Amino acid sequence: MGLIHISSVVKLLDAIRGKQAIILVGKPGTGKTMLIRHLVDVLGMRPEDQQQALAYYEAAGLTKDSGMQAVRAIYNYNAAPFRAPHHTCSRAGLEGSVVKLKESGEKWMPGEVHLAHGGILFLDEVDEFRRDAFDATWSAWKNKETTYRKKMTHGGITEPVELQAPCQFALVMATDQRGLDRLRQQHEDIFSQLQIIEIHPGFKDPNSFWPSASEV
Repeated sequence: MGLIHISSVVKLLDAIRGKQAIILVGKPGTGKTMLIRHLVDVLGMRPEDQQQALAYYEAAGLTKDSGMQAVRAIYNYNAAPFRAPHHTCSRAGLEGSVVKLKESGEKWMPGEVHLAHGGILFLDEVDEFRRDAFDATWSAWKNKETTYRKKMTHGGITEPVELQAPCQFALVMATDQRGLDRLRQQHEDIFSQLQIIEIHPGFKDPNSFWPSASEV
């Protein structure tokens, strides 16, 4: 488990609650993912965010089978979503896409940015994501919504209509120092909007970085 000062944990939790963009920097195995998974457990959701998140899960077909556990957690326990797509995830997988139906018409499919609405979108090995996928994710976080075009029929006339889908989430990224340098070369313009938190190697009791109720 990596070493992280309690003040950094509180700072990180505040940033997550504020739906900010954060990057954790540390060597592999220092507990970056574990830390975020612990912190998401103390997040709640506003009723409107809960309703929107559940609507996205339903639109994505995740209200049964593998997605049912997350849906129950959101619905029954007001648990904030936690999404951690692999770095091979496509731009469409992250920002959503419009797909053609077999019968006729089109259907909009939410992306990871929508499934993380009200919670955390965690990009591990963030420097490994394709540039177009990262740019789309950053744009969604910054604008708090995505825009897509879908064909709709009104009065017998079918035409493309531009629609917006809200997505407010904390964008938490993780990498090592080399990956941070690479990300800075590729996206230098975003660093003024990033909070960088370093996690140093070394053993520490997993419970010792957990903030007390008075500190939270």
